[in-house]
Amino acid sequence: MSGLETLKQILTSKDHLADAPIVESLVNLESLLSKQSGGEGNNKATLLDSFRTHANALNASRVNQLNINDLAALVDKFDDYNDKIQQFQSKLDPIEKILDGFNQDLSHLSASLVSLQEKSTKLSSDSNIQHTVTEKLNGIILDLMISPEVAKSVVEDEIDEKWLENLRFINEKSQLIHSIKSKKMSSELEQLYNESRALEQLELGIKLLSNKAVERIRDFLISNVKQLRSLSKTSSQEIQQKLIKLKEIFVFLNTQHPELAAQLRLAYIYTMRWYYQTKFAKYIYALEKLHIRHIDQNFVLGTDGEKKQSVFGTAWKGWLPTGTNLTTSYTTAPTSHLSMNEYLASMDKRIHVLDDSKAGSRHVSAIPSQIAETTPFVYWLEFVYNQFAVALTDNIVVEYLFMVEFFYQDNEKFDKIDLPKLEDDNLSTNAKGVTGQVEWYQIMFNDIFKMGREFVTWAITHYPYAKTIGGSAASAARVHPSASFGSCDGYAILVIIRLVQASQSIFQNKYHIPIMNDYLNSLLLILWPQFTKIIDLNCEAMKKMILQSSKVSTLAPVHVTQQFAQYISGLLKLSGPIADDNSTKDYRGEPLYNSIVRLRNDFESYLTKLSTHSFGNSKNKQVEKEIFLYNNYFLIVNILKNENSDVISNSIVEEQLSHFELLCEAYKKTTK
Repeated sequence: MSGLETLKQILTSKDHLADAPIVESLVNLESLLSKQSGGEGNNKATLLDSFRTHANALNASRVNQLNINDLAALVDKFDDYNDKIQQFQSKLDPIEKILDGFNQDLSHLSASLVSLQEKSTKLSSDSNIQHTVTEKLNGIILDLMISPEVAKSVVEDEIDEKWLENLRFINEKSQLIHSIKSKKMSSELEQLYNESRALEQLELGIKLLSNKAVERIRDFLISNVKQLRSLSKTSSQEIQQKLIKLKEIFVFLNTQHPELAAQLRLAYIYTMRWYYQTKFAKYIYALEKLHIRHIDQNFVLGTDGEKKQSVFGTAWKGWLPTGTNLTTSYTTAPTSHLSMNEYLASMDKRIHVLDDSKAGSRHVSAIPSQIAETTPFVYWLEFVYNQFAVALTDNIVVEYLFMVEFFYQDNEKFDKIDLPKLEDDNLSTNAKGVTGQVEWYQIMFNDIFKMGREFVTWAITHYPYAKTIGGSAASAARVHPSASFGSCDGYAILVIIRLVQASQSIFQNKYHIPIMNDYLNSLLLILWPQFTKIIDLNCEAMKKMILQSSKVSTLAPVHVTQQFAQYISGLLKLSGPIADDNSTKDYRGEPLYNSIVRLRNDFESYLTKLSTHSFGNSKNKQVEKEIFLYNNYFLIVNILKNENSDVISNSIVEEQLSHFELLCEAYKKTTK
């Protein structure tokens, strides 16, 4: 009996031990073992051993019960079974060899897999190390590399906004080299950089690229500066706008080669000095061609102004040089018939020139020189000055902002420029030939400021008909006394003064540009004395009228009163802040205030003397005298109220109005 069958018998036997479990089939053995052992391996082994012992005991009891024949039969069966087993066993021997070989192959394969696993683990570890090293070295390699495209672009490409990327590349590499040499990085990275020969090659390559970039920037700036001196119609502002977009080139040049940068900046400054001097000289020449309304000494209080226009007529024939042809000499001069009353009433329109000069709202464009040379129209003096002022302001602002942004990188603390020896005294307040340090704007604009002062002086002192009367101002002064005095247009001078002050406000409060302060102050030093002289002329005219005036026959106001009221009303319109001007300036400190008081006192003196001259001091005429004075002062009050109703209230206007109102009240009481 085979062991399997014996086991089956044991499992199906009913004569087993009392505590042995009953297993009806071998299939149920596994479930029984799991159930009895609770899933533990040691319990399963114990149960199987118990089953084996039980089976041996059962077989032994059965063998003892067999007789000889049964045993012999069983032995025969066993031998027969053994023979059959031997046959199958002989067939299984090759399979056993195959299985042994397969088992050896599996062992070899398993060893190979273990080896491959070890190699794979090592490769994975090496790969991680390589990735880490690559990440570290990749940045270093890129840092130490100069691509051929960059080198080619620096040498060949046009200098534009895209070309600036090359300068940024050079700056980054230069900063890297500086950081490595100054040991401003970790020791590990520093060692990696220093162990590479590429660092030396990078330093040499960046040096070569820097030198080439400096050379190209130098040539580029020189070509643009030369353009300013060329005959092309390219304006300076077009070149400046192009350079502003490329302002990084000068920053780079100043870093790499400060001496060359300073030389190029100085070359630009001297070029613009010549440029502005040339342009403004031509523009001033064109402005001098404009026809200006000339107000001479005939336009003072007490006159009608009509004699001014008789310069073209027979009234002045005796003043002209012998043989002067009136037709040929004066037909080129613009005729403009203007009465004294028309002049006095002109302030309402002329004051509007200040509207475009308020602080922060300058939108006027200067008249082109071509139009100035050919226009047939006649202009007031302040209009001519304002054209020059607008042109100068526009160019000063643009140039200053360009210099600050391009050459000084938004730093308004300018370094002084050393001049070994000044060729003239236009560049410095020092004496001629003295060495010194000057600002860039002194070099560039001092000639223009000098031209501006000369132009203003010419505008207020020249006599427009000097060339037709004797050919020179000196000879014209002998013929016509007004030729030596110049303009007597007090309104024009005062409006120009307000234009100058408006420019001061613009430069100080809006643009914050200080370079015009001295120039504008120098203009005021020219204008205020001329204005004071005009006031003196009017005061003298009223004093002389006492001797020339005849007695008045009526109590109505004299024509001088109306002229005085209109004249002083025009001055009062400019005695305080103009509309939208929030200035807290004390206008009482100006010469205008004293001039108004002087005019007022001299007029009152004239009117009092005229009333005494006309009505005497007798008591019978006292009432008529006071009525006459009251009528004149009442007219002044009405004119001042009407003319200054839309003017911003200021203390000077109120003071003058109150003064004349008090006079009216005083004479009104005495007439009752």
